[in-house]
Amino acid sequence: LVSVKAHNLFRDLQRVSIAPGIVEYGAIINACAKEKNLQRALLLYDQMQDEQLEPDVAIYTSLIKACAHDGEWERAIELFEDIEQRAAADPSLGTPSTFTYNALITTLTNCRQRKKAMHIFNKMNHNEIPTDRVTYDRLIQGYEVIGDWEEVLRIMHMMQPHVQPTAITYQRAISACQLKGQWQRALMLYEDMQSLDIKPRDNTYLALYDACLEAQKPDIAATFYQILQQSTAEDPLARTDDMFEEDEDEEFDAYYDPEPLESEAQFEDYDPEA
Repeated sequence: LVSVKAHNLFRDLQRVSIAPGIVEYGAIINACAKEKNLQRALLLYDQMQDEQLEPDVAIYTSLIKACAHDGEWERAIELFEDIEQRAAADPSLGTPSTFTYNALITTLTNCRQRKKAMHIFNKMNHNEIPTDRVTYDRLIQGYEVIGDWEEVLRIMHMMQPHVQPTAITYQRAISACQLKGQWQRALMLYEDMQSLDIKPRDNTYLALYDACLEAQKPDIAATFYQILQQSTAEDPLARTDDMFEEDEDEEFDAYYDPEPLESEAQFEDYDPEA
């Protein structure tokens, strides 16, 4: 709803020849990021600079977030480095925050740039930027897809003093173990979940089922199949890769906005018909 109001207000300002300011540009660029419209966001970013308006850190964070959906990791790095330099020269623009770093790490892991993502994570620690669950989960995701279970567990170990692992964290770790035939380690992670009272997701049970079946442990696999049967009316093995991707997209979109934007708050009561 706020996204629609931002678009409407921006359009109405242009219609009556009122030049949008930083707040209005920030809101519309953030709306474009939510809509995964990177090209429109970049066009507005260029337009801002043509009008001698200086984008702040929230706008850069929105742009980097938009890059994650288009695979534009090199552009994301350029934007990140640009705001670092600008903020150093003008502190009023704000400095890259946890949200900014997470947006860049997400873009890099989405594009299979794992080493670069880890470099940004190390830089985050060096600059004493607080990490959160998303920071670690995105790093884990990068190594899950290639089945590097050892690196996944190493990141989980780094994570635990700061953030409690969630069902998604364990799902990714178990999936990495399943990909490399580490069925016993996958079961150990499942036992950890139970001891921490973390409820597994269906995808977790499916990865455990696959891990045990591939290890020729049909009795154990059958246990997880039965759990899956109880949680869904459909065939529990009929999940497709698209369903997994939908889970990832939902999680990314549910993550809190790059910054609590003052610009968005101003659109809550905006009525385009008024």
